[in-house]
Amino acid sequence: MSTGARFLKCDLHMHTPSDRTNWRGPRMGDTPEERQAAADAYIRRCYEEGLELIAITDHNFFSKDFIPTLQESAARLAPSPARQLTILPGFEIQADVGKGMHVICIFDADADVNQIDHILTECGIGAERTAPMGMALNSTKRLPEIIDVVQKRAAGRCMGIVTCPHCQAHSGIFDNDRIAEWLQATEFINPDLLCVEVPKPISQMRESWQHLFRADNDCIREWRRTRPIACIMSSDAKALVRDEAENYIGFRYSWIKVAQRSVEGLRQAFLAHESRVRLTRPAIPDRFVRSIEVGACSFFLQQPLRIDLNPQFNALIGGRGTGKSTILEYLRWCLCDQPLTYEKEDPLTMELPPYAERQASLIAGTLKNQQASQAYVRVELDLHGTNHVVTRYAVPERITLQIADAPAREATADDIRRLLPIQAYSQKQLSTVAVRVEELRRLVEAPVRPQVQELDDKIQRARDAMRQFYQAYWRAKQLDTQIRAHEAEIESLAEQAKSLRAQITNLSPADERVLSAHSGYANEQQIIQRVEADISAMRAAINEAQTRLDVLPRDSSVPVNSPQQDAVARIVLAGLRASAEASELLAEAAAILDAREAEVGKEKAAWGQALRAHEEAFAGATPRAEAYGAQLAQLRRVTERATEVQRALDTVRAERATIVTGPNDESQHLNAWISLHKDRADVIEEACTKLAELSQGDVRVLLRRGGDAEQAFSLLRERTAGARVRTEWLDRLREQVISASNPASEWTALLEEFRALAEIPNDQASAADLPNCPQLAAAGFTEAALRNVAIRFGPNDWLDLVLTSLNDSPEFYYAVGDGKEIPFEKASPGQQATALLTILLNQEGGPLLIDQPEDDLDNAIMTRVVETIWLAKEHRQLIFTSHNANLVVNGDAELVIHCDHIAAGNRSAGRIACAGSIDEPRVCDAIKSVMEGGERAFELRKAKYGL
Repeated sequence: MSTGARFLKCDLHMHTPSDRTNWRGPRMGDTPEERQAAADAYIRRCYEEGLELIAITDHNFFSKDFIPTLQESAARLAPSPARQLTILPGFEIQADVGKGMHVICIFDADADVNQIDHILTECGIGAERTAPMGMALNSTKRLPEIIDVVQKRAAGRCMGIVTCPHCQAHSGIFDNDRIAEWLQATEFINPDLLCVEVPKPISQMRESWQHLFRADNDCIREWRRTRPIACIMSSDAKALVRDEAENYIGFRYSWIKVAQRSVEGLRQAFLAHESRVRLTRPAIPDRFVRSIEVGACSFFLQQPLRIDLNPQFNALIGGRGTGKSTILEYLRWCLCDQPLTYEKEDPLTMELPPYAERQASLIAGTLKNQQASQAYVRVELDLHGTNHVVTRYAVPERITLQIADAPAREATADDIRRLLPIQAYSQKQLSTVAVRVEELRRLVEAPVRPQVQELDDKIQRARDAMRQFYQAYWRAKQLDTQIRAHEAEIESLAEQAKSLRAQITNLSPADERVLSAHSGYANEQQIIQRVEADISAMRAAINEAQTRLDVLPRDSSVPVNSPQQDAVARIVLAGLRASAEASELLAEAAAILDAREAEVGKEKAAWGQALRAHEEAFAGATPRAEAYGAQLAQLRRVTERATEVQRALDTVRAERATIVTGPNDESQHLNAWISLHKDRADVIEEACTKLAELSQGDVRVLLRRGGDAEQAFSLLRERTAGARVRTEWLDRLREQVISASNPASEWTALLEEFRALAEIPNDQASAADLPNCPQLAAAGFTEAALRNVAIRFGPNDWLDLVLTSLNDSPEFYYAVGDGKEIPFEKASPGQQATALLTILLNQEGGPLLIDQPEDDLDNAIMTRVVETIWLAKEHRQLIFTSHNANLVVNGDAELVIHCDHIAAGNRSAGRIACAGSIDEPRVCDAIKSVMEGGERAFELRKAKYGL
């Protein structure tokens, strides 16, 4: 399928060895072999210069017999069929304008050279083409007469096209020595003259020339054309290489965008030269959709349906229900673009189409109902020259991504949105953007999405780090409290044991030693258990380190073409050695641990024998101290309790040792959190400024940092539910925050008051002294309400609030003129849509998809939109559906895709009837039929307008 128009490197003013009056290089040989050798040398130079389309325009068609030989060489020497040079035959003549003005006439590649020769005669050149001295004869006709002859239509197309070469040089239209100014102006403003040849880009000329060629308001009225003329650069080549002549092959050229390498293609390019002719290397988007393929679709009978797209402006046309919007929705679905979902009860949006529901219904109705694994949408994209293929399957639903030649892998919707972002708007969606903050935010953030996404990722990491910090922080406080309690209890138990032992008297020295040693053995047992636990922890640490080390080093193979291959190889080798040596050290550490664990076991066995001997002695001493039975029983219980508490203390201390929090950690986390949000707002604020510039003065955008607090206050309402907090109090707090000059600072201060309440222990909240909360009190919170909050609102609730970001809120204003502006939502839908479309077209970014943008626009401003499209498609791909001929034809769509029903009267299924550029006859016919109501209807309107 055609991908429409593309830029070709062109030279439309070239001479050959057959032009004996001008050629300064090797002359064409007289033998067929020499003629062929000369043609081959000529064509090779054209291929070396990368030319794709040339016109051979010898004076008075001296190249008539040589052009077929050149065309044969071009076909034979082509690097590939796709890169074959196209040669358009033509001639250069001197028209009867003043003392003589050069004119170039160009014809189609397949034109009959004999027919061209007849046209030359019609242009006022007699049967004898040269004067007696060998000079080319001049035409007896003026420029308008030559244009009438060459550009007349036959079989629905122009026979040829006329340009004026070297317009500012000898024998050019602006040669003051040969042509009077009044005659220059008369010939130049002729609307049928579509193109002139210039020596350099217009922007490099004097202002007066720029005004003339651009036909702007500063141009002298007598010289001002009804529309600007196309300007091209050509070589006027008379030599193969630089040393042979001043003008040589490749000396000058133009980039001309055509779909067909024909006179009609050139005509369309000259009529739309603002977007189709470039005198310097053209810019095209570096991120674009190459193609979309749909398998097992119940609506399109072409299976699979494949549409190749143009990197620039693509327009889908067709009647109602022919599948234009369906193709756009397939593209959006595959690339995981999320249509906004509006709440039905939202009074601002209750009249809007349910975009998300409509897409879901479409996919369910045309793909998911197929019950086949072949139901899919596949999109091929080019990102900076790298091919990406996304395939989204409908049954079961899954996504794969293939990058370059790598195998396809499973991907998520977030993966696709992050890597391949698009901007898409459904029918009538542009004129409703102003009523939703989410839409405005999406519009602002789209051009800076990578930076915003990176900062969002950092904010999420900071959120996770803060949650971990506060969980650890609060856990450390709990553990410190437990440690103090355990230490106090152990101290108390030790004193109790000491007192109980003092009460036991009149025992033999041996029994006293046994009883006194009993608590010591308990302490020793705790120490041994602690050592065993430490060894177990060491083993776990070694095993964890070895597990992490097993995945290192990462693949660091050095490419053979690496500029510092040897040095990098040595660095990689050092890394491999580090990994190997570290593994050896870990193995040694594990061996050492085994040896020490065995040593501990051996010593523990010896100690166990002494413990058993003591327990026997203690058991024997107990009956002898029967009189102190109560004290001994109590002493045993105290000793056992001391052992339990000591064990618990060891456990708590071990956990506490793993939590490291510095005195400044909390402030560092909070400062980092605030700083990241500031950085994010800075990026978005810069985007707001850029957005206003892109609107061409229609819009001013103000960013209120933290001005959207809905999510935060929704959570606050949820967490204070049941605390008898009145709605109006929270509403006052919300208004207080969002109306502040710095909402983020106001919110932070408010959070400090909630923190003071959250950190009061629940069991103490009923009687504890309440902290000072001036903001809450000013909003209406009573003492009872504050106490209820303290009871129900805990540290985790406070942390969830802290980690809920305030959203930055863009505020749009529309410029109505005379320095006045109104809130954007109060502008008319047409004004809003025009401003937003202007912004979208001027923005850098990925593909822009809009379903029938004209539905939102006033026809009066369509010209402005069209002119913006000319520039827009140089930096972003456009994929529109449309019923508006102004948008498609005057916007100069590179690719027009005609969607139609499978047959007249059968609207049950659709097909792609044709695809291509407007310079292709079938596409032109489709545009006239679909968008103009047919040629007769167009001619009738033209007649009624009196055009």
